[in-house]
Amino acid sequence: MDIIFWLDTVPQVCKGVFNEVSRKWHGKTYYVISKEINSNRKLINSESDFGDAIIVFLYESGDYERAGLDFIKEHPDAFHIINGYKSKTAVFLKYLCENKTTNTKILIWAERPLPKWKTIFPFSLFHTKFAWKYREKIDAFLPLGKEGIKMYSKLGWKKEKMFPFLYLPIMNEHLPKHINYSDDPIRFVYLGRFSESKGVDVLMDACEEIADMEYQITLVGGYGPIKDRVLKWCDNFRQAQFGGTWPIDEAVDRLYEYDACIIPSKYDGWNVTVNEALMAGIGVIVTNEAVSDEMVSSSKAGMVVPAGDKRALSKAMKKVILDQALVARWKNNAYAYRNRMTADICAEYFVSILKYIMNSESERPKAPWI
Repeated sequence: MDIIFWLDTVPQVCKGVFNEVSRKWHGKTYYVISKEINSNRKLINSESDFGDAIIVFLYESGDYERAGLDFIKEHPDAFHIINGYKSKTAVFLKYLCENKTTNTKILIWAERPLPKWKTIFPFSLFHTKFAWKYREKIDAFLPLGKEGIKMYSKLGWKKEKMFPFLYLPIMNEHLPKHINYSDDPIRFVYLGRFSESKGVDVLMDACEEIADMEYQITLVGGYGPIKDRVLKWCDNFRQAQFGGTWPIDEAVDRLYEYDACIIPSKYDGWNVTVNEALMAGIGVIVTNEAVSDEMVSSSKAGMVVPAGDKRALSKAMKKVILDQALVARWKNNAYAYRNRMTADICAEYFVSILKYIMNSESERPKAPWI
């Protein structure tokens, strides 16, 4: 059977694992794309290297919905992998559920819903209704992280059909282990969107709590709703600097130059910078709302702090600044953990899920990074 990944845009934060799946799978693999990538994403995303996948741009037809339905009719017997419920691919998910054949396999992967009351209440109703109406049609559901599993089980999804999944971009998996540790001031780095939802406001406040200490912090991103505020702060705060915008496929190499990465998210579906920092072999201070904080807990290569708590974050930063041995331990633990989160091992896990739902493997797959 072929694999068809139904995606809103060209794969970005999932490209590493999906590309490797395309290389491992015995049949054809397609990336079916509904819309063009936006300008901010173009700044960081590489629109090349799609593994062995065949790219199909539905939007080039002028009617992506009609083109997508035609594509389904041409490929009825396949694994259809859908990115969520309310994206542009949702129309294809509904069609597949209502017209499922014996050899059609349907898998959904999705982040957890947003926490706003305007979103969570109707979203909960939507998920509950969808889970009830199509529960027998969906072959497997892949929420991002253990937090995704927990939330979707409350919304009506059966645990036996769910498997934790993750974002995994293309990353340099071959950087050497950190060996030499300097007595120079600790170099922190933040990589991501400049927004309050990502907790950048909390990060700036936390830094000011320890303004009398010697350390450096680089903020990398260059886009987002509070960009101007962040850039002004970087100009005026002694220990801070703006690091520009990094292409996503260069993130690991550049993170390698720092001592620890800070991820202050207030609420995420899966913050992929955790993957990149651990692959770079550096420690991570992350909040308990990043979802990917489960990787930090599993690797013991960092610290998890409460989201939105500037004092908890500044306390964690202070601990790192004062303890070079802790920095070294985190780096050693991150390096030891890398083989549990490579594209190869995560693609093997994904393929084992496909085989499991086809009843060709009897043992239930387990996520390697947990």
